[in-house]
Order: sequence, then C-alpha cells, then structure tokens
Amino acid sequence: MTLRPVALIYLLSLCLQLTGCASIYANRANLADQVDTWLQNDQYELALDTIAAMSPDHKDYNYLSNSVAVIEKKRQAYVQKTLTEAASFEPSQDWRNAENAIEAGLDKLPSSPELTAQLNHYRLKRVGRIAMDDAAITLAKAYYIIAARPHQESKLYNSDNRFFAQQQFNQFLDQARQVSRELYALGHQYWIDGKFVQAREALSLSIKTASNDLSSELLASILLDEQEKRTVARAKQQKEMTEQQPELEASFYERINFGDFVGAQQVLNEMKAMSIKTVPELQDNLNEQKTERVNQLISSGNTLYNSGFLREAITRWQQALALDPQNVIIQQKLDRANTFVSNLERWTDNP
Repeated sequence: MTLRPVALIYLLSLCLQLTGCASIYANRANLADQVDTWLQNDQYELALDTIAAMSPDHKDYNYLSNSVAVIEKKRQAYVQKTLTEAASFEPSQDWRNAENAIEAGLDKLPSSPELTAQLNHYRLKRVGRIAMDDAAITLAKAYYIIAARPHQESKLYNSDNRFFAQQQFNQFLDQARQVSRELYALGHQYWIDGKFVQAREALSLSIKTASNDLSSELLASILLDEQEKRTVARAKQQKEMTEQQPELEASFYERINFGDFVGAQQVLNEMKAMSIKTVPELQDNLNEQKTERVNQLISSGNTLYNSGFLREAITRWQQALALDPQNVIIQQKLDRANTFVSNLERWTDNP
C-alpha cells in the first residue's frame, strides 16, 4: 500500500512532535559545538535533553555525557538567579515585573517546574492585588459620596442657578447608584469567598451610598446566618459545659482533699470561664477550707514556736502565708521569728 503525499507529510509531522527537537539535534555531527552555544545562551534544558537522546555511537557521546553533572549545576544556578531577580520585586508588590523576570527565565528553560510554579504564584498575587486595589477604590468612592452628600444637597438649595444645580445633583445621584451597585457586587463576592466581615462592610456602604434592595436582602441574610451560627455555638458550648461539669467538680474536690488549694482554684477559674452556675458555691467551699487550713497552720506554728522549735514554726507560718498572702498577723509572726533566729545565730557565733 502506497501513502499519499498528504498522509506522508502528516506522519512526518507527527513523528517530529513525538521525538522532539532533541532527537533531531542529537544526530548532528558538530553536536559539541551546538551544546556549547546553547550553554552560552542559558538553554540548559535543550542541551540536557539532546544529550539524553544521543546515540552511544556518536563521536561526542563520551565528552557530552561526562558534562551532564556540570550542566545540571549551571541550570540550577540559572533557576536560582531567576528566582532571586523576581523576588527583588516582592517588597514593592510589583508582581508584573516579577512575572516578567520569571517569563524571561522560561524563555530559556521552558520546562522548568520551579519557574512555572513561581510564575503561577506571581500571577495569583497580581490578580489578587488588582482585586484588592479595585475594592479599596470602590470603598473610597462610597465614603466620599456619603461624606459629600450633605454638601451636594446644600449646593442644590443655595445655588443661584437652580437648573444647573439640579443637573449636578442628578449626576451625583447617578454616581452614587453606580457605586452602590459596585459595592453590592463586591459584597456578594466577599460573601461567596467566606469573607463575611468584608461583605458586611461593602453591603452596609452600598445601602448608605444609595438605596439598594439587593444589598439590603443579602446583608439581612448574612446577619441572620451569623445569628444562627452564634446560637448553634452557644448551644454547643452549653452542651460541652454540661458534659464537663461533673468531671471538673470531681477534680476540684480531689484537689481540696489533697490540700492542693492552688490547683483547686485553677479548676474553679476554668469553670468560671465556662460560666458554670455552681462556681460561687464551690468558691465559698474553697475559701472555708483554706481558712480552716490557715488556722491549723498558724496554731501548729504557735505550738512549735512556744516549744522552742523555731525553724519548724517558721515553715508552718510560711505555708499559711502562701495560702493567705494578705494576712498581717502571720507576717508579723514570721518577722519576729526570723529576727529571733537571726539574733540567736549571731549570739551562737559570738559567745
């Protein structure tokens, strides 16, 4: 079977697409010189792909194969250089020139995944920056219109040329309605993106700028949705609190039984943050237990002090003061005991 010329051309074209330029270049006799030219032009990928497609029978095969590691390093250095150049535009958020730097690198290394990924990153940044600037301009227009409205109305009433003033005021109202519509579109997009704070601001300004039923309906819907979410959150919090209350109360009493009044207070503070209703009752219980323990420590310290065990007494009073830091009586007892112990040590050292 013989092929028609058109079919032959098609098959040849398909073959070229499948094998690529590298396979074609790999058969050239002066391949080493061609690779040197590519390297001078930073076309490292074309050089590497061509070397990979070479036949072992080629006269330059050994020389070029041994050059692969060096070419790979040069390619990576070029990629890093391109990324660094592009990054120099980031502080000023000049995403367009950052893209240009990456695109220039891709002209040399069209298959570089590092550069392609960074190009996509910068494109998203640029699109996002444009959207942010447009939004800021629209919001600024709204604030201007709201601030200018009283003065525009005053000009309408006080102008010598009433007809001209009415025309100006109508133009002002047209501008206000246009900005209101733009703000609705902005608020709607924020709502879709889940940026509800920004959506409320845009929609509220839309309503203030000019009457807008769409903005009013969407804002009401957002506010209702947020109210429902708060209700659900409160119900969830109440359920969690109810479930945790027995465990927290058990931990509270356990710490009291071990004399860990500081730990008991910490548990109580956690319960207070959860608005558990039994907190006042438990706080009274803790205060009573602490008072009883403080009195026990003071009494024990008194007994030890009167029996001549000064340092042991000081320890008891220090424990009591830790539970009741504002207790002046305990502090006075400690001061007297420490003074007596100091004098006693001094007398002992100087008989």
